[in-house]
Amino acid sequence: MKTSFFFATALSAFTAGEVLAEQSQEQVMLKLTPETRLEQRCNARAMGTVDREHKNFRTDELVAYA
Repeated sequence: MKTSFFFATALSAFTAGEVLAEQSQEQVMLKLTPETRLEQRCNARAMGTVDREHKNFRTDELVAYA
């Protein structure tokens, strides 16, 4: 019973942290110019695609114009 409570508490704290991080990212993105915002969104999407398609890769950064 204690383990279930601890797990549920830890899960809710983790989820709350993710929500705060997501809100923070959105606030930062809204401060960027539309062109930069579009570039950052595309980079993030490409990083997600690489991570999904290549399980042994963990992307830190994507340079679009390399």
